[in-house]
Amino acid sequence: MVAGAGMHVITWKGAPDWLAAYDAAAAALPGLTFGQTPEWFGAYVRHIVRPPGRSVLVELREAVGGPLLLAMPLLVEPGGMRRLVSPSNYYTAHFEPLRLPGGEDGRLYAGLLRGLDRAGLPWDELRLEPLAPEGRAYDALHEALAAAGYAWRADKCHTNWYLEVGQGGYEVYERRLPSRLRNTIRRQRARLERERACEIRIADTPEGVAASLGDYERVYERSWKPAEGNVLFIRDILERFAARGWARLAVLYVDGEAAAAQIWFVKDATASIFKLSYVPDYARYSPGTLLTAAMMRRVIDEEGVEVVDFLTGDDAYKKDWMSHRRDRYSLRIFNRTARGRLAGLWNTRVKDLLQGRWQGACNQ
Repeated sequence: MVAGAGMHVITWKGAPDWLAAYDAAAAALPGLTFGQTPEWFGAYVRHIVRPPGRSVLVELREAVGGPLLLAMPLLVEPGGMRRLVSPSNYYTAHFEPLRLPGGEDGRLYAGLLRGLDRAGLPWDELRLEPLAPEGRAYDALHEALAAAGYAWRADKCHTNWYLEVGQGGYEVYERRLPSRLRNTIRRQRARLERERACEIRIADTPEGVAASLGDYERVYERSWKPAEGNVLFIRDILERFAARGWARLAVLYVDGEAAAAQIWFVKDATASIFKLSYVPDYARYSPGTLLTAAMMRRVIDEEGVEVVDFLTGDDAYKKDWMSHRRDRYSLRIFNRTARGRLAGLWNTRVKDLLQGRWQGACNQ
C-alpha cells in the first residue's frame, strides 16, 4: 500500500516480506540495540504473533522512490477498536523505530501519523512501548503530537537499571559494590569451593550455546520462576544471536549438576542481562549471585563492555549491581476518528478526573 501524507510517502509491507526489508534497512545502521535487530523481530513474528493479529512494516519517505527515512514494525490488532501497536511484550526492554539519515524527526513522525489511514492502515489508537526518553523517537513523537493536535498520554511501563562501567576493571567495580554484596560473593564462593566441586562454563559459540541450552532449561524449570512464556522464542533468539556472536549462556555446576544459569547478550560494548535462574536446592550457596559476579568479571575484564544493562524491572537486588536507574514509557496516541476521540477523552481527561476524586475520597 502507498499513500502520500503531505510531503511524505508511506508504504507498508506484511509478513514475511517486511522482515527482508527491515533487514536491509538495519544493515545500514550501526549500534542497534539487540531488540532492534532483524533477528529479534524475526523470532517475534515466528513465535509471538498469532492470527487474527498480523504484523506489518511501515516505511516513510519524502518522495516516491526516495530513500527510506523511517521504518517502524507494528502489529495490527483485530477488534472494534482499531489498534496499531509496537511488537512488544514481557521480553521487550525497549522499542525504537529505525531512523535513517535525512529529514527532520518531528516532521517525519507527524507525517506518519497523518498518513497511516490513507496508506490502508486505519487506526483509532497507536500504542508504542516501551519508549526510552533518551531515545531519538521519544522527543520526536512528542514534538509531532504537540504540532498535530492528537490526544495522547504517556505512562510509565517499567524501570531499567544499568551500569556505566568506567575505568579500572572488575576489581575496581567490585570495590564499589555494597559491602553486604561484596561479603556475600567472597564468603559464598569460598564456602562453595570448600564444600563442593564447582565449575562455571560460559558458552559464546553456536555449538557451545546449543550444548548448554538443555542445562539452562532444566535450571529454569526447577527454579522459583513461573513457566517460560514462550520457549520456542527463547531458543530461536539464542540460536540466531549465537550465530552473530552476541549470546552468552553461563551455567554454574555443583557436583556436576547445573545449579544456576543465565542468558546475557553482548553487542556494541553493552552487556544485557536477559535471563537469570537458579535451583532453590542450592540457595545456601547463593549460586545466582556467584554466577552474576563471574559474568560481570567476564564482560568487564575480557570483553571490555562500557555498559551493563539489567533491562526490565525495579527489583531491589538490581540496585546493588547497577549504578543508574531510568524509566520506560508507554505512549498511547488517539486518532481523530469517532472511536479515537472517545478513547482519547476517556484516557486523557475523564479517567484521571475519576481517579483523582476516588483518591481524594479515600484520603478524607
